Amino acid sequence: MNFKKYIKFFGHVFSIVALFFIFNILKDNLDKVQQIHFTTHNYLLLIAIVFWGLIGYFLFAYTWLLQLKQKYPRFSYILSLKIIATTQISKYLPGNIGHLIGRFYLAKAHLRKRDIAYTLFIENILFVLSSCLVGSFYFIFYDITQLIKLNNLLLVITVIVAAIALVYFFLIYIKNNIDLLSVELRTIISLLLLFSLISLTGGISVYFIFKIISNDTNLTLLLCISSFSLSFLLGFIIPGAPGGIGIREYSFTVLMSPFVDTIYAVQAIIIFRFVSILTDLIFYLIGKKIKYEP
Repeated sequence: MNFKKYIKFFGHVFSIVALFFIFNILKDNLDKVQQIHFTTHNYLLLIAIVFWGLIGYFLFAYTWLLQLKQKYPRFSYILSLKIIATTQISKYLPGNIGHLIGRFYLAKAHLRKRDIAYTLFIENILFVLSSCLVGSFYFIFYDITQLIKLNNLLLVITVIVAAIALVYFFLIYIKNNIDLLSVELRTIISLLLLFSLISLTGGISVYFIFKIISNDTNLTLLLCISSFSLSFLLGFIIPGAPGGIGIREYSFTVLMSPFVDTIYAVQAIIIFRFVSILTDLIFYLIGKKIKYEP
């Protein structure tokens, strides 16, 4: 009982610290959006984008359930949603792993530790693969070798292919040597499609944010989606500041600079940061309000 109290106490501490970092992120970037003229229509559109972002989180909660439901039939969607909602805000802590640690400790009362770790590992691999898949459409619009030298690009592709092969054989090894939950191939395919849909939600939000900034950008929806997915991928895999702040913004600006004024790209991704923070806060409050009865 005391252990549960300690976990709950530290959970509150992490939430307070995360809110502190969120406040600093907002304060440091507020000047970049103050020069934009917001109309009533734009404010309403931003509110719609905030709630649109929740769809991605609801899908995210279902992906975790999809991995677990065969072995843990009593692990419900409501419980998955509650755990993810109350821990996702911790991604703003330095190191970008606070939400994973929080999910692990909240879920271990319902799941085996090795199964939790395994699902988080699979989840991160699928995040990377889906971001690569959606982001690859960027090459329709721009020759990436103009930004990255061909030799470096080939090296990156080689490393990615080798990493995928290594992960594949590693999964086979641990499945043969450790008693873990079984995830069928069709479930993996379904998960990959769902993670791809989650990637689309962010890109669609960015597309409409550009509409708020200027009607003269003439950007296509697919370009916004693919650019955002690539920048999300870089912010996800590169360790750095809380929640990928800085890495994602820089890479998105570079990817969009051939198609739109740099200031528009910077403003769009900073506004998206504001919107995503509001979405995370609303999602956190939803999670705190959810009552779970086993």
